[in-house]
Amino acid sequence: MVIKLKYMGVIHDKMPDVLDLEEGTNVKTLKTILINMSDEELKPILSNASFIVNNMNANDDTVLNDNDKVLVLTPLGGG
Repeated sequence: MVIKLKYMGVIHDKMPDVLDLEEGTNVKTLKTILINMSDEELKPILSNASFIVNNMNANDDTVLNDNDKVLVLTPLGGG
């Protein structure tokens, strides 16, 4: 199955826009895949990211489907 990804924050130009995943993949597995394919500086950022699937909040157990649109929200910092 193919999903489309969009990133908010510092990683938007460093990660893939499309991924081909196995049927039944959930958000927790997607997060692990993204962490494993990222460089070292992005791993802690992705570890703390939140996910929105098709404009709905998603948790680790949310199962992804073909053509889902996934928004990856990275932690914001500043003061």
